[in-house]
Formats: sequence, structure tokens, C-alpha cells
Amino acid sequence: MKIRHLVTTRFLLLDFFGDERIFDDNYKKDVTKILMNNFINTVKNQTDNNYECAIITHPQNEEYVKSLSFPIDIKVFTYDGLISDIKNSLSNYDYIIHTSSDYDDFFHKDNLKIIKQSIKDTTTFKMFGFINGVTLIDGETETHLFNPSYLGTTGFFSCCTSIIYSTKDNFTDEFPFIIHDVAKKYNGNHPNWKTIIENEYKNWGLKELDTDFFDYDKNDENVRFMWIRQPQSYTTIKLTEQHKTLHLSDEIISLDLKNDFGYGK
Repeated sequence: MKIRHLVTTRFLLLDFFGDERIFDDNYKKDVTKILMNNFINTVKNQTDNNYECAIITHPQNEEYVKSLSFPIDIKVFTYDGLISDIKNSLSNYDYIIHTSSDYDDFFHKDNLKIIKQSIKDTTTFKMFGFINGVTLIDGETETHLFNPSYLGTTGFFSCCTSIIYSTKDNFTDEFPFIIHDVAKKYNGNHPNWKTIIENEYKNWGLKELDTDFFDYDKNDENVRFMWIRQPQSYTTIKLTEQHKTLHLSDEIISLDLKNDFGYGK
């Protein structure tokens, strides 16, 4: 079984959801440090190294990202460039996995291995995610157990989520070759992914859904992702008391963040 596993993050990506922010040099310097310390370190820390790591960026910032020096092999794509690259590689693989994580977050060192092991001989299309995680507020030292009620039963958090699909299907132009297409094309976000797939799969060229099309790491109680919140977030909006209530539980858990997540390496 030949599998192409793409692990990506979105970085300096203007206009993805209509965002018109201007990224000046100071901003780029700040977020590049976060990218290197967080996403790059957590990918480098993985026990399964059979993956391709890529950064999705805006054409305006492509030259800047390509000029950076990384400790692991990194490809740089625009949004359309990544989709084109995947389409051109379909005949070379049996399965494509696209795993996405925000550039300021961390995921457990075994996650990529667990994602790949979820593929069965009968798999045609599935989303795979993790439900056990913690939140760390930047500048603090305690990790709070992530509040599972935030996503309910229809979504995964974006720290480490994948779509997996067989290359043997006849896809339409609407098919989500990368995971962000589910949200971008259908105006949904991670709490709604299951419902979106149920409503749209026929438009993608899929005849039916696998029984485990919305799959997750059911048998493992280990913490599998760490969501980092910036006091002034570079990725979303300012962290408010409401967001703390939504995402954080009162339970504090002790973890080996360096070994298991690559934090501080």
C-alpha cells in the first residue's frame, strides 16, 4: 500500500477567509519564531518520519517563507499549488492523507503513526482526529485539560486533524483534496465537519460513506494535542474570558511536554 502523507500548516496566508491583514516585518519575525518553536518542533518530534511537511502560504509571502532555514525538509505551496500537486500525484499512490495543524500548536509524537494505522483495506474516505487534548496559555506553565464539550460529537479540534482518501475514486471538482476545503467551500468549521461530510459527499463523487468516515483515536486516553493560546493571538482573536471558559476545563494535568510534544526543544 503506497501512502502519501502530507502534514501542513497555514502560515502568513492572507485572504483565506477574506482576511486582509497586512503582515509587516515585525509581525513576520514574531510569527516565524512561533512557527519554528511550535509546528516545526512538533513535526520533527514524530516517531513516524514517513511524511512530507509543507507550509501553505499566500503568493505574496511565498518568497519570504522559501527563504527561511528549516531543520527538516519543508515544501512551500500556495493554496492552489498544493491542490495541483496532490492531483498530479494521485496515480502514484493508493491513499492520500492530509493532516493539518495550526502553526502555533503541538501534537503527540505518535499521532502521525496512529493516523496512518487507521487506514483499512476497505477505506475510501474518512476524517480522522483526536479528542483528548490540553490547552496551554502562552506565558503560563500549567496545562488545562481541553473541554471536550466544545466540539460535541460532530467535530475535531484543528491541532491535528486529517482527511484520508483512496485515489481510486472518481472525484468531482468539488472534492476536498485538502482538509481546509471542507470549511472553505461550505462555510463550516471544525465543530461541524461530520455534518458537512454527510451533506456533501455525493457532490464530491463518493457513492457512499464508509461506516467509520468520522474516525478518531477511541482506545487511547493519552493526551494527543496541545492547543496554544496567545494572550494576543496571532492566529485568531484576542483570548477573552469567554474563550477560556469554552476551551479550558478546571482540571490541570502534568505532561512530559518536551519528550511527547517537542515543546521547548
